[in-house]
Amino acid sequence: LFIHLAALAALAGETEHGNKEALVLAQLNREFSYWQRWFGTQEPLPSEDWADVLAWVVLVGGVSVSDLRKAVTGMGIDMPRFAEVTAGFYPGPSKGLVAPLQPDLLAEALIAQQL
Repeated sequence: LFIHLAALAALAGETEHGNKEALVLAQLNREFSYWQRWFGTQEPLPSEDWADVLAWVVLVGGVSVSDLRKAVTGMGIDMPRFAEVTAGFYPGPSKGLVAPLQPDLLAEALIAQQL
């Protein structure tokens, strides 16, 4: 996994990752950057909202799109498409389900970052 993360960092032009933790955090940053590019400037996505939602999905072990939509609304996030987009990025084992962030190492780092 760390060889893969180092290769991704190198492809992104990032060369200053001296340890495993830095590689994991850099991957989380790239993941968020991907989301930001997808949503674009029309619908800015605060990093805390993104991280809170994904951490919640990890903690519950995956969720249905309808339950995620309710959770997003309950978290005060005004982004109607957020649940559907999340399902597209992290598809669950069947249609209408959202899987937690994988691999577990990234999911654990995300949760630790949000605590």
